[in-house]
Amino acid sequence: MRLRVYITGRLCIEGGAAVIEERHFPGQQGRLAFAYLLLARQPASREQLAAAIWPNQLPAEWESALSAIITKLRTTLRRAGLTGAEALTSVAGLQELRLPANTWVDFEAAMNTLDEAEGALRAGDIGRAWSAATVVTAIARRSFLPGSQGEWVDHQRRELHGMLVRALDCLTEVWLARDNPVLAVRLAEESLALEPFRDSGHRRLMTAYVRAGNRAEALRTYERCRQLLANEFGVEPAAETAALRMALLTDAPLPGVSLPDGTITLLFSDIEGSTAHTVRLGDERWVQLLQTHAAIVRSHIARHSGREIKTQGDGFMVAFTSARRAVRCGLDLQRAFTDFAVKHTDAPLRVRIGIHTGEPVADGTDFLGSSVNLAARIADAAQGGQVLVSPLVRELTLPAGDIEFDEGHTVKLKGISEAPRLYAARDRAP
Repeated sequence: MRLRVYITGRLCIEGGAAVIEERHFPGQQGRLAFAYLLLARQPASREQLAAAIWPNQLPAEWESALSAIITKLRTTLRRAGLTGAEALTSVAGLQELRLPANTWVDFEAAMNTLDEAEGALRAGDIGRAWSAATVVTAIARRSFLPGSQGEWVDHQRRELHGMLVRALDCLTEVWLARDNPVLAVRLAEESLALEPFRDSGHRRLMTAYVRAGNRAEALRTYERCRQLLANEFGVEPAAETAALRMALLTDAPLPGVSLPDGTITLLFSDIEGSTAHTVRLGDERWVQLLQTHAAIVRSHIARHSGREIKTQGDGFMVAFTSARRAVRCGLDLQRAFTDFAVKHTDAPLRVRIGIHTGEPVADGTDFLGSSVNLAARIADAAQGGQVLVSPLVRELTLPAGDIEFDEGHTVKLKGISEAPRLYAARDRAP
């Protein structure tokens, strides 16, 4: 028998055919005692338990009152098919709730699933990120022990509040990756309403508005952020937020900062054998695969502070102000595509990635010049699953504890007079 325990919303224990509802617990104090021992997952002294039940002042006969609560809780646990004395023990002044090892607790499940959602988003697994974050929001939107007060209760409510904000942020990114900015706006607004002073929340909402084609509302979001921070704290929005506003004022087509100047690291990627994929899979499945590929790439671009310059078919051109972030992004992308291939053996994505650092010429929303051409040619020379870099990228990236390169090899590139020595990047073995 596996127990399922709900302590958000209405307190409930489900065990086989037995369902223990909130009314079966010994009042507000009994529900609070149960929740405290449940989340503690370790013995608690009677004094600790009493302080949680009576946070303002202990009653004169608190020890006997606590004993009565524990006795009634054991009766409740027996209703769930547990042996009361064994499930709720009292040894040497310590109280401990001992539930079966595989007991599912909604509060704990939300914490664990949130980590899964954020990890999936970083890995580009948008589907898993969506399903996990959706579970978290369903739990975190519920109340925690309504009517109870005290420092411990407030702490748990803050934990639940923080989980909801993080889950909403995750879902916002998911729907941006899935090209559904209208839903992303709704989720970003909910998150911002919960945490109105976060610059990152305002930037996320601004980005969602731009992707939804509402640049004016994005600028109004910035103005609301500026006024709020000025009135409450006498400070200006963060530099990243101000930079996003400037990008909007210059009518840039993509959210984020305007095109950087000077030395830029460019990453080019495309899918190896795309024509063969189209023939083998058919148009409909190939389009679905392209959409998944784009979602994975864009999620990693965002994670590593890159800027999508343009995309055509199955290829991306991305700019970074850091060579190391570009290489790290490329390696994480390859890991995500490897994981995807394991789960989708009918349509594995083998992506070629080439990276070069130079000083391209900005032309509106695009980059031009010899450094752009060289980066594209390096990507052409890469094999599927490989991150191939120029000597300058290798030099700028080293030393890097988590990245290493092979010995390199000389490659003749189309349209390039001198054959450069190119290096394959890889994760350093632990």
